[in-house]
Amino acid sequence: MVGCRGNTLSRYITYVLRCSRASATSPYILVQLFPAIPLGGFAGGGYGHWSLGTSFPGFIQAVQAILPGAEVNCGFVAHLFCVYMILPMDITATVLLMRLIFGFIYAPLAVRTGIYPPGVWMAGSRPFPWFVWMKIGDTLGIGLYALYAARDKIKMWLSSYKTDYTIEGIPARLTLFLAIFGALLFIAIWCVAGLNPVIVIAWLILITLLNIGGAKICAIAARCVGYDCGPIFTWPLLYPLGTSLGLWQGTPPEQGNSQLALFGLFTGTMGTCISAYNDNTLFAPTEVAFHYAVAKGSNADMRKVFIYTIILLIVLTPFALAFDTWFNSHVGLVNTGEYGMGTGIFNPIGVALNTGLLSATAGKSPAITYGEYWAWTIVGAVTIWILHYLRATFPWFFIHPVGFLVGILDSYWTGWINPLIGLVVRYSLTKVLGAKRAEELIAAIFAGLAIGIGALYLLVGAVIFSTISIPNLRLLWK
Repeated sequence: MVGCRGNTLSRYITYVLRCSRASATSPYILVQLFPAIPLGGFAGGGYGHWSLGTSFPGFIQAVQAILPGAEVNCGFVAHLFCVYMILPMDITATVLLMRLIFGFIYAPLAVRTGIYPPGVWMAGSRPFPWFVWMKIGDTLGIGLYALYAARDKIKMWLSSYKTDYTIEGIPARLTLFLAIFGALLFIAIWCVAGLNPVIVIAWLILITLLNIGGAKICAIAARCVGYDCGPIFTWPLLYPLGTSLGLWQGTPPEQGNSQLALFGLFTGTMGTCISAYNDNTLFAPTEVAFHYAVAKGSNADMRKVFIYTIILLIVLTPFALAFDTWFNSHVGLVNTGEYGMGTGIFNPIGVALNTGLLSATAGKSPAITYGEYWAWTIVGAVTIWILHYLRATFPWFFIHPVGFLVGILDSYWTGWINPLIGLVVRYSLTKVLGAKRAEELIAAIFAGLAIGIGALYLLVGAVIFSTISIPNLRLLWK
């Protein structure tokens, strides 16, 4: 009888979830046709996103009345709770645990004890600027540990100039030569532009390590947290180097200092938010981790994927630059979305014009010295190595280094509600249906949401292009 009851329950759950998958496309399309339906979506979050602070302000106020300073407000993101259903449970549990410790225990205690006054951005301020510790230091530590774990493969790869071999059908020697050529081209472009070569080489090393860490985070947790949006947070790491070289005085902002403005443009171009290195673009190594996963998971010919990617980069880059220049000269840059995207304070032009003021003061009260910045960065990197050691030494230690970073750092987009829902649903489905069946159904739900959100962007984008973009283009074209 128990077995029959369990099978019946499983069939009902299966039916409900399959219906959820089948209907996943419609809500995101209906919200555009009927705006009164509160299905979420705004710039920066995409469709299928709801802010708890907007949707349930009374709940936020009630919790913060008991726990002042608690980071209870966050975004409920449709695809993220699915991500946390799919991820290994130790990662999801780590993310949730860290979010609860830092957001609901440490933050209220810090306010009640007077360490921080209400309203101060704790993560970027003394005495414990965990944003620097996590966003830069931990990402750097993950990148360094990834290199250490792959040290034998890296040695083999570096020696491929003598003895070639293939990596999934791709000649290792070719990838080595392309990496060297790319690094030299990168250095040459910025040196010709006028930037000091020491700064360029130092930044290339730093950005490479951070990109490796970012790619590892994406590969493990499916979250492009982004090591630095602006990048106003990696900027201070090399600012003292420029001071020691006599390129700038050391007290931003310095209006009229072309080297400092060029350094801002240089670092801003490498940002992961809105620039060439946006974590949603082909250029970002963090995003390449997703491209590789899709190709590998679909049993694609990796050699062809590699060739097509190289061709795309070679053809698309000059085409995009030429088209962008031609198009903006006819409609005016200020009349396009690119104006706000490219000139904002977090983006290349904005970082260049700001000449360091934002990087020195953003959210930091009181301002953190450059020595403290480096110290917390090193502490963050060491923390990751300690966590790896503990996981390797003690089987019961479940804290995952990547989950540790995401859980502490991503207070809004990940928040507490997405991993909580993901963990509860994953555990419940596994108990009722078994691990294999639960994974199949979760994947089905995720696929439905992906199709729904993708269809929304395609269909609504076509409507906007035909009804708004083309008429505006005709009006502005000169």
